[in-house]
Amino acid sequence: MNKHERIAQYAYEKSLFYRENIEYTESKESENVEFEKLPIVSKDDIVESGFPISPIEYMMKGNKDAIKVSTSGSTGKILTIDWNKKDFLMSMTPLWNLRRKYYGINTWDRMCYFYTIRFLGSKEMMETEDRNTLGFSKTSLNDERLKEIYMKMTDYKPKWLLLQPSTAKMLINTALKYELSPIDTVEYIEFTGEMLTDELRRKVKDFFDCKIANQYGSYEFNSIAYECPYGNMHIMSENVYVEVMGEDGIVHKIGDCNNDDESEKDLIITSLINKRTPFIRYNIGDRGKVTNKIECKCGNHSPIIKLTVGRSHNYAECEDGTRLNAYIFPRAIENVNCVLDDVIKQFQVIQRGINDFLVRLYVDDMSETNAIKEVFERNILEEALKNARYEYSFESEYIKDIKGDKLMYFRKEEMV
Repeated sequence: MNKHERIAQYAYEKSLFYRENIEYTESKESENVEFEKLPIVSKDDIVESGFPISPIEYMMKGNKDAIKVSTSGSTGKILTIDWNKKDFLMSMTPLWNLRRKYYGINTWDRMCYFYTIRFLGSKEMMETEDRNTLGFSKTSLNDERLKEIYMKMTDYKPKWLLLQPSTAKMLINTALKYELSPIDTVEYIEFTGEMLTDELRRKVKDFFDCKIANQYGSYEFNSIAYECPYGNMHIMSENVYVEVMGEDGIVHKIGDCNNDDESEKDLIITSLINKRTPFIRYNIGDRGKVTNKIECKCGNHSPIIKLTVGRSHNYAECEDGTRLNAYIFPRAIENVNCVLDDVIKQFQVIQRGINDFLVRLYVDDMSETNAIKEVFERNILEEALKNARYEYSFESEYIKDIKGDKLMYFRKEEMV
């Protein structure tokens, strides 16, 4: 039995979500789960099911030794993922091994990064330093603060940066505007979290004159694929088992002749590490092309993935003409859930005009609506949005996108 089959067997034996909420044909009655007959599941299935995905043994242990993260992704539906600390570290080991092998980056090298939220609560920690890392909150990323951050990064002398593409773009634009020199200690920049365009890659390369790599990951799995020096994104085969699904709904193994074509397909991912929150044949919502027919000069024989439609980013526009990172809204929602015991199940923020926002919320307790409004607006920490108008739509079921597309947690309507 292969590793992906073993963890699937474990999940379908131990998790109420997999045992009770999913009908998976005759496999349920057999002694061994037939992996190829198991259904494809999505975040919607897990969030809406009402059954816990965590195996019973971990529910009885509680969260004492767990690492807890949550994601709303692009859909705004909030999913909590628990990791055993040992499994979490194990899932990061292959990435660190490749960082060292490909780019000479070690765990002790100084690094700077940006975060959406560090600690839940109404007051955000604007920066944090821990041993060999210096992090900055994405809150209030205007020109003046970005200039201040850039100067602190220069003084810190990091060897590498971990950035989302949109943040890197703002950082370089600020440096160019104020005629700041590149940080000469930076030898490597790793991108994650958003689609990296060729244009931005060239811009970063020209400015910093350093090594660059793209890393594709998610809270559900940690690292999924990583770019080698020859420009190929290799799947982290120690972490995940990847399949693809075409428009016809047929799922293919990597290497099947029908898979190694040039058409994009849905990525179906199984976690090989996380036993506390097992994801089995999980449609992550991203699309790409995957092949194992390319022999890469780096020596890595894992399949190669090319993302074609991944997670994108957007900005809110302010009255003074500045653009603000849309992460301000998930941050405010997470603080509402911290204060009001996970009252919000899904959200979407729509900018209809300058200083005019519609906040759509699926909540399970309508008696908390006034408190939700107060806590949400208190946690919009951007000065440029303090006087904005927020209209609320409280909904009693999961939100459908008004345009019929995949629901994005932030959408900006055309403004005239």
